[in-house]
Amino acid sequence: MKDFVMEKGETDLNLCKLDGKGCNEKEVQFMAKWKALAPEDVSKELARLQRMKTKSLSPDLKKWHSQRVSILKKLQASDANEEL
Repeated sequence: MKDFVMEKGETDLNLCKLDGKGCNEKEVQFMAKWKALAPEDVSKELARLQRMKTKSLSPDLKKWHSQRVSILKKLQASDANEEL
């Protein structure tokens, strides 16, 4: 059901937290990679993913795309909060 809502509603129901709770192994590995990089790199990757046309992706790739965007947005927000 969650996948259906994410796909049809083009919304983010990703429950993955920055501390790793609610994340699958793939998300944890992706998050570890991007946590180690500079905030500018995170912003560039997020912009690149947001430019991608998801209509041509398979359902599995659309889901992974959404998960990556969600994680990068959370990392970006975390970086912004740390700067304050």
